[in-house]
Amino acid sequence: MKNFSQHSMTFLLSTVFFLNAHAYKAHNHGTANIDVAIDGNQAKFNFEIPAASMYGFEHEAKNAKEKKLVAESKQKFENNINKIVILEDRLKCNFQIIKIDPFATEDEEDNSDDQKTLKSTKNKKHSAQHGDFKAEIIAKCEKPLSKSKLSFALKKFFPKIESMFIEGLSNEKQFSLHLKNEKGFLEL
Repeated sequence: MKNFSQHSMTFLLSTVFFLNAHAYKAHNHGTANIDVAIDGNQAKFNFEIPAASMYGFEHEAKNAKEKKLVAESKQKFENNINKIVILEDRLKCNFQIIKIDPFATEDEEDNSDDQKTLKSTKNKKHSAQHGDFKAEIIAKCEKPLSKSKLSFALKKFFPKIESMFIEGLSNEKQFSLHLKNEKGFLEL
């Protein structure tokens, strides 16, 4: 298996993010945004899902019940990533979770006019706080991903997710797909 090329993958993902920065990144409940970078036998996935679609609320977990729900949802995502991201069995892929942030807010570096800069602090309250579940995943496969199919099954585990916007890039092509109720797949 080819070694993971961090430089290639970083370049591919940064290109995807640059090309699609304002195309679909709106915070819409019931919608998951997924960026995909394919490099030979490997793929990197970045998920961005409104917290309300994962847990039923947008604020950081405040009480024991909310904290338990967040922890259970995070665990469900981690334990089922190979069923949420569906690559063909013949590829023999293994998934590695790089990072999960169960409640991310807009970065302070985002200074665009159409986005509010939000940062959670204990000393300030924000009236328009919209948190997102964010995850970074890598799939390492025994065979090249080109000419294979990719699909997702988020709704099976998180029923409030009704729609997915998938944007991606490989060494061969750029792709985009809007799936409603998980009907459809990408041909890589």
